[in-house]
Amino acid sequence: TAFVINNILEDLLDMEDIYLANVDGVNYYIVNCPKPPNDGRFEIVERFREANRLINNILEISFVAGISGIRSGFETLPELFDEATMSVDYARFYDVDEFVYYSDINREYKESSRRERVFPRETELVLDIKTGRMEKIENTIDLMFSAGGGRILEKWYYQGLAYNILNSILSVTESISAVAYDEIIEEVDKVGNDPTIKDIKALLYRAGKIACKCYKTESEKSTTIYAMTRKYISQHYMDHNLDVSKLGEVFNMTGFYISRIFKQHSGMKVTSYVNELRIERAKKILLENAKMKVTDVGWSVG
Repeated sequence: TAFVINNILEDLLDMEDIYLANVDGVNYYIVNCPKPPNDGRFEIVERFREANRLINNILEISFVAGISGIRSGFETLPELFDEATMSVDYARFYDVDEFVYYSDINREYKESSRRERVFPRETELVLDIKTGRMEKIENTIDLMFSAGGGRILEKWYYQGLAYNILNSILSVTESISAVAYDEIIEEVDKVGNDPTIKDIKALLYRAGKIACKCYKTESEKSTTIYAMTRKYISQHYMDHNLDVSKLGEVFNMTGFYISRIFKQHSGMKVTSYVNELRIERAKKILLENAKMKVTDVGWSVG
C-alpha cells in the first residue's frame, strides 16, 4: 500500500524544487517556491487533492495533509516541520478532511496551550479508553486539568476544557454504542447548571469509565463476529453466491457491519479475502491433480 501511495504522490507532485522526507512513517514534502503566495495555498495543494481522490478510488483510503507556513532560509526547516506535524495531529484528532493549514489553527489556539492541552493529552485519553486502561483515565484527565501550569485560570477555561474532554469521550462511545452514549448524557444531566471543578472532574471520570467498559465489550463482540465469519467462509468458500450480503443473512446482521468488522481485524475487504482463499485452494488442487481442467478447478472453489 505504501509503495502505491508513494508512486502516485511522486507522479502527481512532479514539480521542480520539491523534496521528500519520510519520518516515522509520515511523508514530508519540502517545497521551494521563489514567489510564494501570501497564505501558502498554491498549486501543490491541488495536486495533493487529486492524489487523494485517486488513492481513494484505488485503495479505498484517504490521507490528510498538514500545511505549514512559508519561511525563508534553511534554518527555519525545524520550525516548518513542527508546524506541519501539529497540523496533521490536529486533522487526525478533529477528523478534518484533506487539508489543515497551520495558519488557520494558529488563530484558534495559542501555541503553548495547544501543545499542553490538545497534543497529546486528549488523544492519550481516547487511547486509554480504546486500550481498556481504565485505571489511567482519571490520571490522564487530572493531567489535562493541570495543564495551566499552576496559573489561576478563569471558570470559562475549565468549562471549555471539560466540553473538549467530554466530546472526545463521546466520539469514541457514539461510534460503537448508543446505549453507552445515552448513559453518559444522563450523567451529564445530573451535574446541574453550575458545577464545581470537583463535580466536572467526577463526571468526566465516570464518563470515561463507561466508554472504556463499552468499548471493551464491543471489541470482544467484534472479535467473536470476525472469528465466526472467517470460519463460515473457510467452510463455504466454494459457494458461488458467497458475498457480504449472504454473510449478513447468515448471521442476521447488516453486510456493512460485518464488512467493517472484518476489515478492522484483517486489514482487507471480505471479497478480497474470499478471492485470495479460493486462489490458494485452487493452486493446491492443481498441484495435486495435474490432469484436472482449470475450469473444473475454478468451479470447485467457487
